[in-house]
Amino acid sequence: MFSKFHQRLMVIERDTVCQCGACQSASNLTLKFIAHFGYLKEINVARFVKATGVDMIVAHRLLKNDIDSHEYILITEACCEAVGPSGQHPALQWSKSSQAYDAIGTIKYEFATLGGYRRQIAPPAAPPRFVVEKGEDNLELVINAPLETVYQTLINVDKRPEWLDGVATINREMTSERIGMRHNCVFHGLKLINTAVYRDFHEDRAL
Repeated sequence: MFSKFHQRLMVIERDTVCQCGACQSASNLTLKFIAHFGYLKEINVARFVKATGVDMIVAHRLLKNDIDSHEYILITEACCEAVGPSGQHPALQWSKSSQAYDAIGTIKYEFATLGGYRRQIAPPAAPPRFVVEKGEDNLELVINAPLETVYQTLINVDKRPEWLDGVATINREMTSERIGMRHNCVFHGLKLINTAVYRDFHEDRAL
């Protein structure tokens, strides 16, 4: 799960078209694992069933601990006793520790940081290259606005019917703008299937 998570983030970083802070910083996301064993209670709230109980509180409180890492796997002593001994992953170095919480007491656990393991995750393969043949027709339009603002406006597929004459509707996957994204555009009554295949953004040019 950890490897797939970061491989997916690397693909998003590689293929993102959008230049906003959220898309450009996706690779900074981190992942923690908390494994605990105990008992839950269920309560009915309107038409929903919610889980509650001391052991659920313990699992949530363990997200606040003294482990000096943003990425780790933490397994409580109760979980270790419940599942029994198992082979430890050779790429991880395990340590024992504990955490004291008001009204709960001291929770003992084993943990392993995942920074070293993350650095071993192979980067994704390079995307396929596309050859775009340009015709002889050219249209030049001067827009008095910052380059990044214009670029972000052009790639915002959902907003195109607001400024592009002839576009009636846009249907697309619920995802951020990136290479490989497809969307259906009804333009002057014709259904066009569009796929993003390339992007090249710099301070002085955007393609």
